[in-house]
Amino acid sequence: MLEELKNKIALEEERWKDRLANEKKQIENVRQRLLEKQSFKKNTKNITDASFAAASAFTEVSLSDYQFWVVIFSILADVFTLFPIIGNLMAVIFAILFWIIYFFNGHFKQDRWAAKMGIKIIADLLEIFGLGINFLPFFTASALMNYWITLTERKMEKEEKGS
Repeated sequence: MLEELKNKIALEEERWKDRLANEKKQIENVRQRLLEKQSFKKNTKNITDASFAAASAFTEVSLSDYQFWVVIFSILADVFTLFPIIGNLMAVIFAILFWIIYFFNGHFKQDRWAAKMGIKIIADLLEIFGLGINFLPFFTASALMNYWITLTERKMEKEEKGS
């Protein structure tokens, strides 16, 4: 009888250990789901912050910024491309000039360098080799996009420092 009682107690202890292990697993699963929800909320907040920063990036425009002047000269470069032969020659000259300005100012060392470089490469190729469509303002569009990306980055950095 004593042996039977010990076996029942041992069996009951095993059941409680199994229940405890199952409850620990359930608690860990709930904790993991909560962490996933929190990271989703954090990522969603980052996305909305970036959207607001992009929408209000124009507040960071500065006349002393080199990219502002790249935009101005890119408008001039696009005016030159309206003339067939001289326009192609001027497009090559302005493309080289803009690349030199971007490299000397460390434009492609900042964040999102691949996006900025990709935009610039595509615009330059379309402007120089896009026969029949090189009258479109590709220089200006690429300069504005690159400038807007930089302004958005500045705005986000300013908001992060302010928070």
